[in-house]
Amino acid sequence: MLDFEGRVAVVTGAAGGVGTALCRKLAERGATIIGIGRTESKLAQVRSAIHQTGGQMRTVVGDITDAATAEQIDQACEDAGGIDLLINNAAVGYSYERTRPGSMAIITEQSADSWREVVDINLNGPAAITRSLVPRLLRRGQGASIVFISSILSLGGHTNAHAYSASKAGINNLVQSLAVTYGPKGLRTNCVAPGLIETEMVEAVLDSGFLDCDESRFAFCPLGRAAQADEVANAALFLASPAASYINGAILTVDGGTSAKA
Repeated sequence: MLDFEGRVAVVTGAAGGVGTALCRKLAERGATIIGIGRTESKLAQVRSAIHQTGGQMRTVVGDITDAATAEQIDQACEDAGGIDLLINNAAVGYSYERTRPGSMAIITEQSADSWREVVDINLNGPAAITRSLVPRLLRRGQGASIVFISSILSLGGHTNAHAYSASKAGINNLVQSLAVTYGPKGLRTNCVAPGLIETEMVEAVLDSGFLDCDESRFAFCPLGRAAQADEVANAALFLASPAASYINGAILTVDGGTSAKA
């Protein structure tokens, strides 16, 4: 049921941890990948790895907040013969705090420019890519799908990361709005909301003390660890697949039970 043979999948943030896992898993299951990212060398590494295993991947280098990038993605879809799946994965998170201090702060400690940048990347950028590709997805008819990657921080209030949390909450509502608008036309839209994901960047943030974690690191999570990128990718592939054909407008938490705690 997780067969994507002959399907074309657009993946934003394709060179990151989750993005790389998404591209690899989709290619293994027969999809042609159009990977989007800001760094050509990193995208080239992902593409090379996929080609070495017999997969198919083309890339678009650009920023999802740039209108020109949406045009390039649309052209890449035209060249590939259409699009069946869009995974809006590109975003900034806690790791961004290392290079953009204050980006995960509370509203009174974050500049207006920093707030705007986070919301542009996390909400406006995915919305722009979606706006551009929905007509193509609708032409595919039944079986077309959109999956967003959100966050469990979208589900409630938090004592930091105000712009991040608000932007991800906006993604959740966009997902549900797209689901009820385009579901009747055969286009499903769903969302994965992960907790912390184990990457080198997240480890660096934990080491910095920016997140108030105790000695046990992941004591806040009932499973006692962060997610692997593959585990988040698995959830996204399920939502995109025929196995989830009656799932539309869902926000699927992948957080080891963190959001289930009272």
